[in-house]
Amino acid sequence: MMKALKKLKSKGHEAGQRLAVFLAVYTPLMAMADEWDQKAVQVAKNIRLGMFAIGGSLALLSLLWVGIGWMIARANGDHSKTFMDYVNQVIVIAAVGAALILGAWAWAYFGGGTVA
Repeated sequence: MMKALKKLKSKGHEAGQRLAVFLAVYTPLMAMADEWDQKAVQVAKNIRLGMFAIGGSLALLSLLWVGIGWMIARANGDHSKTFMDYVNQVIVIAAVGAALILGAWAWAYFGGGTVA
């Protein structure tokens, strides 16, 4: 019984030493938490800006693609693409853009950041 108690006490002492070493090593990193936080915020802003840039570019390219297809169909006279196809594409892009803007607003509102 005494052997088991000494072994348990030894393990507890060893765990305490490990905790002390862990705290001694990582305390300087915790002191620099403000710098780390600012880097994380900057990365999040860059991701959000990238989402807007990619989304806007894809929307513009999609509108150009459908508009050119509509103009070619009118020039050929086959009317395979109509104005309503163009309008439908505009509605889809508006819905996707609204979802992107709503997502950015939610990120800013619930994440505590600003939409910029």
